[in-house]
Amino acid sequence: ASGVRHIADLMRYVPGIVVGDNDGNHPVVSMHGMSGTYASGVQVLVDGVSVYSPLWGGMEWEELPLALNDIERIEVIRGPNAALFGANSFAGVINIITRHPAAEPGWRVSGNVGNGGTADGSVSHAGSLENGLQYRATVGQRASDGYASRPDTQRQYYGNVRAEYQVDATDSVHFSGRIADNRKDNGDYTVTDGSSRIPHPNQSNLLDFQLRWSRAFSADNEWWVQVYHQQSKTSDTVTIDYKQTTLGGRLFSLLNPFLAGLVPGPVPITVDSGYETRRDGIEFQQTLRWSPDLRSVWGVESRRDAAASPTYLGSYGQQSVLLLRAYGNIEWRFAKDWTLNFADMLEKDTAARTEWSPKMAMTWQPIQGHVFRAAISTAQRTPSIYEERNKTGYPVPLAVQAGILAIPGAQAALAAFGVNDISRITLINSSGQIDNEHLRVEELGYSFELPEWNFGGDARWAWEHHRGLSATVGSFPNVDIVNKNRVEVEAGDLTLRWKPVDGTLLRLALARLTVKSSTAPSSYNASAPENTVSFLWDQHLPSNWRASANYQRVSAMHWLDAGNGLLGNPALPPIENLNLRLGKRLLLPGFADSEIAVVMQNALGKHREYFAGFAVNQTSDTVASRVTFLQFNGQF
Repeated sequence: ASGVRHIADLMRYVPGIVVGDNDGNHPVVSMHGMSGTYASGVQVLVDGVSVYSPLWGGMEWEELPLALNDIERIEVIRGPNAALFGANSFAGVINIITRHPAAEPGWRVSGNVGNGGTADGSVSHAGSLENGLQYRATVGQRASDGYASRPDTQRQYYGNVRAEYQVDATDSVHFSGRIADNRKDNGDYTVTDGSSRIPHPNQSNLLDFQLRWSRAFSADNEWWVQVYHQQSKTSDTVTIDYKQTTLGGRLFSLLNPFLAGLVPGPVPITVDSGYETRRDGIEFQQTLRWSPDLRSVWGVESRRDAAASPTYLGSYGQQSVLLLRAYGNIEWRFAKDWTLNFADMLEKDTAARTEWSPKMAMTWQPIQGHVFRAAISTAQRTPSIYEERNKTGYPVPLAVQAGILAIPGAQAALAAFGVNDISRITLINSSGQIDNEHLRVEELGYSFELPEWNFGGDARWAWEHHRGLSATVGSFPNVDIVNKNRVEVEAGDLTLRWKPVDGTLLRLALARLTVKSSTAPSSYNASAPENTVSFLWDQHLPSNWRASANYQRVSAMHWLDAGNGLLGNPALPPIENLNLRLGKRLLLPGFADSEIAVVMQNALGKHREYFAGFAVNQTSDTVASRVTFLQFNGQF
């Protein structure tokens, strides 16, 4: 009923989550905002395994090789929950659970075709073999021209499989694997030939798999062990004139007129902004029910993350970190209406210090359908490989190096300016001193269900205390990434659901944020919208018709890497977005179920997303336009 094409778009209607589009095919999903291109404080899992980028520390949503029909449900947890969901569960958790093969046997086809180059399609089949192995396999593609204001056309081909095998009465095996090939345009129409952001294509490939063995001794004693592997490679090269680059211009200006005379004419150079990532891990977990009122979960995990990038990390060699963690959770119903949860995780990471992440929560259910809750938790976010090992820089062409060597005193002049290596000039040179970011959260909540009125809802209020948030400090050529910012957040959200009559669903979600940074100067104060509103109306109509309308409003804000609010750049204006969908169930020969629908996204017309034409970043507006497409779903 939502009419969305991507998993990230579903997150727009969760209170407290802010979604922006860095371009037409690069969504950013963050808790509250307070984020740049990669929301590094959000844990994203697929079937219990972290899938965020080892290099960036955030999720690349556009590359996730899952169709919407592959997903059973998505669990969203706001606030820290490292003890149960692992490293990076800092601001929140998005847990994607795929559909079991037995849930929908047979074939399913789906697709979207419309303007803006929209061309999506997927085919799935679920079944079982004679030996009892159950499977579900999907192949598909997604394609879009993105935004007219940005070169961001994308086409993705992907496949995934999930298999379940019951070995005997106690043992079972789970396997899942995914593969994808992504081709996408990059850059900006407004930049000059001396920028690596001139429009150009890139390509990425990814492969991952998960193997889990479970043993259930009884309903009260179960354990599993799993191994997983993920790898990706992004190719991103562009040839530019070194003289027109910012670095080249500074170099020629510093050594004028000598260098210009020795190196006349354009100096072509190929910039390689590609990167490779890898993740390998093994995890064990056991669930025990000690009595009807007491149960526990505990586990251990070992994981290795690695990345390589000549531009961002300074070499083609792998940079790796090792993570070790042990965790546990106890749930105790100590009185009829009261439940206490205590969880903790001990995490040792070679990129930062060893620390604990405890959480305590209590719930009270005085009457059926009404639950009050309170919790206090702390969490740490380990710096990403990009933050801790950053050596962003570009090679100096051989002709320019020869010119520098031919000028008496040139090397000494560059050394006095801070440039000691004439073969490669570094823009960011992380010292490696960055440590964990810290967060403490106190929260209160209330949820209710009134079945007689078909009415329910949930409210949450939280106070967040962030310490040591990462920041880029210094000036060229001595730029470092350190722990600096202190931020206080007060967040409240409310969700209401009502079915006034059969066939009608109304859902309202509200969120309010106050962000204050005691670190001056700071761009965090404006990095989150003060208010967000979303409203869903889903209506079943006669003759198998169904209509829905999704409305969302996000108040003005700055994304952290979308210009600098401290320099007086305008904030991103408030965004109003309306998606409309009208569908009809069809009775087609050979199909058990089918539906065709027309969807209009951004029905209110153009609006700005993420970038708002900030000259300081040399970026053009990111303008989202209206997109209309036909949607088909069928099962046979």
